[in-house]
Amino acid sequence: MSGSNVPGKPITAFDRSQYERLIRAIDDVDQGLAKMFLKPGSDIRLDATLGSRLKIGNSSWAAVKDFNTGATNFGTSVDGINRKYSKGWQDFIDALNEAKDIFEETDDLAKYGAEKFLNEYPDLGASDGSSSSGVPGGGAAGGGAAGGSAAGGSDSGSDGGKGGGK
Repeated sequence: MSGSNVPGKPITAFDRSQYERLIRAIDDVDQGLAKMFLKPGSDIRLDATLGSRLKIGNSSWAAVKDFNTGATNFGTSVDGINRKYSKGWQDFIDALNEAKDIFEETDDLAKYGAEKFLNEYPDLGASDGSSSSGVPGGGAAGGGAAGGSAAGGSDSGSDGGKGGGK
């Protein structure tokens, strides 16, 4: 992944500008995946048309019929999973956008407590490491771990420093 949304140096502060770059980067990934896997095209697609697009021999042969049926089932399954993840990505992007108001409380998310952030914006993480949205890793906190800060720094910010600081 490259482009203007990917920082070239370590981030020690995470302000509104960086947050909006994060949203754009995630949206770029979502749009790229949708373009590659969910848009119609004339090439071979991983969807319900897969079995009919593969020409491997005489379609009256049982083995070819079985192969095409299996390919159709596989393509349908992959398409369903891709659509689930696409919806999960979009739900995550929506949740990130809804959380922009956090910058009315802080100008540096790296100094804001992760537990407080996730309590205020629960759609951005799952405490059990799973993801209800379909996005691997459970959202912004990479599985919803309740320690550290939302941007990977220490918990020395507005939560009273209960994370111990640096």
